[in-house]
Amino acid sequence: MKNKKTIRIISSIVLLMQGSLLYAQQNARSSWQISPSLEHYSSAARTNGSSSRLDTVGVRVQHPIINENVYVAGQVHTAYSGHAGGYTTGMVGVGIQSTPTSQGLSVGAEVLAGGGRGGDVDRSGVLVQPMVYAGLDVNRDWGVKLGFGRMKSDKGNLNSNLVNLSLTYNLGR
Repeated sequence: MKNKKTIRIISSIVLLMQGSLLYAQQNARSSWQISPSLEHYSSAARTNGSSSRLDTVGVRVQHPIINENVYVAGQVHTAYSGHAGGYTTGMVGVGIQSTPTSQGLSVGAEVLAGGGRGGDVDRSGVLVQPMVYAGLDVNRDWGVKLGFGRMKSDKGNLNSNLVNLSLTYNLGR
C-alpha cells in the first residue's frame, strides 16, 4: 500500500517535469530554478505524543508552466536536526509569483503536496505545505527567498508552522 503511494508520487513528479520540459521547448524565455534550501518546523508532532522543533535541508526545483509567473515546483528535504533522523519528504505542487521589481523584489505563494517518512514524525497520509514568500534577485542568476507557511498531515498530527530559506539559481535565463 505504501509502495503504491510512493509510485504515484514519483509518477506525478515525472509527469509534471515532462510538461515543464515541453513548455521549455515552446518558450525560449523560460528557465529552471534550482535552490538548496533549509526548512524549520516550529513544532513537529512525534509518534510518542510529544512535539519538538525540526530542521531539514533539501533541494527544490521550479519551472514556469503557463507564463513566467505561474510555476510547477518539486522538493525533497531530509532532517538534519531535531532528533528526527531519517525523516524525509518529497513534494510537488504549483505556485504563482510576481514579476520582480526593478530592485529585484518579488512575492509569491505556492501549495505543495506529497509524502514523508521516518524520524518518528506523526505524518500519516498526505502532507500539504502552503507557503507565502518574498524573494530578492541579487543578480540575473542568483537570488534568495524567505518563506512562511505550514506543514500539515491530513491523517497524522503533524501541523506545524514552517520557515523556509532558499538560495536560488536560475538556469538558462
